[in-house]
Amino acid sequence: MAWKIIRVQSGPEQGEQWQNAPGEPSHGDGGLRINPDQKYQTMVGFGGAFTEAAAYTLSRMPEERRAEAIAGYFDRERGLGYSIGRIPIHSCDFSLANCTYLDEGDESLESFTLAHEEKWLFPLIRDAEAARGGKIPLLASPWSPPGWMKSNGEMNHGGSYSRSTVGFGRVTLRATRTR
Repeated sequence: MAWKIIRVQSGPEQGEQWQNAPGEPSHGDGGLRINPDQKYQTMVGFGGAFTEAAAYTLSRMPEERRAEAIAGYFDRERGLGYSIGRIPIHSCDFSLANCTYLDEGDESLESFTLAHEEKWLFPLIRDAEAARGGKIPLLASPWSPPGWMKSNGEMNHGGSYSRSTVGFGRVTLRATRTR
């Protein structure tokens, strides 16, 4: 059995009715076909990013509404059932400010700490896991190395590694093993 996916659109120009999108073939002509009996890869799950901005915004909501929003994404029965999440290593575009897990110049990683994430991010992840009813696998994504590891001295505005990329690699590895 093969399924066919057809793009459709709706809007005032279609009288709010679903219609084939412009250039989309009519029944039986081309298009993308999916054969569920032929497998190429395994899907790990569906999810989204845990960010400081989202965590902060949710923290400002009344507790009942916050729990409802989190359940809407992660609860398997009442929500979308998200089953995987992405988190940034250090700050990212959706952080409240730049942060790094190391003190300036600490190549030994002695000062490494995730304490910054305990304020907003980790409580959101714990609440999402409670709503889901179990651990959520996390993909930790490095965003920018600390400014002191870059040629421009900043986490933002580009720049290239001014120090060994092994140093940032070690930070990334440490961050993924901490949870």
